[in-house]
Amino acid sequence: MGQILAPETSAELLGWSPRRSSHTLADGTPVTLYVQFSPEGAAVSDLGSTLPLIRRLPPLARIAVRATCRTNDVQIDRGTLVVHVPPGGDVSEAVDRLGRVCAQLSRTASEPGCPSR
Repeated sequence: MGQILAPETSAELLGWSPRRSSHTLADGTPVTLYVQFSPEGAAVSDLGSTLPLIRRLPPLARIAVRATCRTNDVQIDRGTLVVHVPPGGDVSEAVDRLGRVCAQLSRTASEPGCPSR
């Protein structure tokens, strides 16, 4: 049988490098984001760790999540948050911005009336 890898190890095998953000989730966990470089630039993602069950959020919370993402130029796809950085763009700014958004969304999802993750 194969060995089960930690999420960070699996991400690294797929070409994603972990980066710590200075932000924390609602439960106090530091936000770890992942960066993947390509000729088209870079992608910074939470790999779905912030809102793994976005479909379980109440409608108003989902609307708030989408509005926050739109305002901060963050793409959301089935709970995975992504910021695209053009070639030569500032990856550290994208990591900071996505870390801030992850922290904000984590707090939104943990407000009363939202089911636990």
